[in-house]
Amino acid sequence: MMTAIPQSAPGLGWVFGKSFQRMRSLMLLFSFLFLLAMPIALLIIGRDNYLTLVSSYNFLEPAFGEQSLNQVLWPLHIILALISLAAVAVLASTGFRTFYLQNAVDRESSMPLGSSRLFLGRALALLAAFLFIFAVNAAATLAVFAGWGKIAHFLTYSAAYLKLFAATLELLAFCLVFLALSGTLFDAILTCLGIQFAWASSVLHILGMTNRLTDLETDILWLLSPAARLFISTFRPLSVWQSLIMIVFWTIVAWFFYKKRPAEYAGVRNGQLPWYPALQPFFVLWGGTLLGSFVHGLFAEEQSVLSSPVFYMGLAAGALLGQVVSTVVSGKQLRKTKMTKEILPVLAGLTLFALMTGLVCLCMAPAAQPW
Repeated sequence: MMTAIPQSAPGLGWVFGKSFQRMRSLMLLFSFLFLLAMPIALLIIGRDNYLTLVSSYNFLEPAFGEQSLNQVLWPLHIILALISLAAVAVLASTGFRTFYLQNAVDRESSMPLGSSRLFLGRALALLAAFLFIFAVNAAATLAVFAGWGKIAHFLTYSAAYLKLFAATLELLAFCLVFLALSGTLFDAILTCLGIQFAWASSVLHILGMTNRLTDLETDILWLLSPAARLFISTFRPLSVWQSLIMIVFWTIVAWFFYKKRPAEYAGVRNGQLPWYPALQPFFVLWGGTLLGSFVHGLFAEEQSVLSSPVFYMGLAAGALLGQVVSTVVSGKQLRKTKMTKEILPVLAGLTLFALMTGLVCLCMAPAAQPW
């Protein structure tokens, strides 16, 4: 008589393995793109040409160590940042694409797995994929510099490379929040990109109109726009520890929304979900500051921005336009929306503008005026 072999229920390792297997081919593709962008590009440039181009740089100077980039590594590093941006969008979408298929959601709900294990397994698979991509590229780049007898060049550059890796993981964690919240993959990507662009643009406009634009390392600029860290670190010193803190924070937020996510969200446009109005004040802020600054530049350029009536007219018009655009793009039908529900985000966005402007004026010293 044959006895049945008991099978244990799938656990965290099973989720990790399935998720990693799903994105394995894409991981290898981005690994090749990384290799093509740096070590292979260095081999094409050649040792003699590379040393000629960087002959005026001293890699051992403390001042140069802050940036750790030269005129050869700088463009290659920017290309790596662009590939990292694409890798976050593609790999994260692949790892969490079952969110948006109702039959897949129903099947996962019937499995003997808790939502925490599902989220953690997928998140760990993404982490392993990016660790593999960055580690393979670092090893190949180190081999090139070692073959050239210039290991010190790689060791100096490793600081910028580590910051790029941390910034990539921060952006990945930030994207997981919107992947967990959204009803369609298109809306998840669109909302994530839109929030980052709207926030960065609004902060830059407010810093400019309050004469604080030179203080770009302020934390409020990077809070909701982690994609900027991929590029800004090439000419601004940024803290790796701050990125690590934000990685933990956004991962916890994404896990919370993952656990609370109703199965009915699958396939529903973001504009029809109850949480979306909470994000609209950011688009109102962006539309108001953008149109207000544009109108002020056309008709009252010689006058101070914050004391210009023309600016506030453009601010109000842009706030309404930003609200309408964010509503339409999110898939919500205007004719089915009550006017009071559309006005509240506009008022919230204008209040956010007043609050941010006041805090910047009170907490940040103005830029020095040229004599």
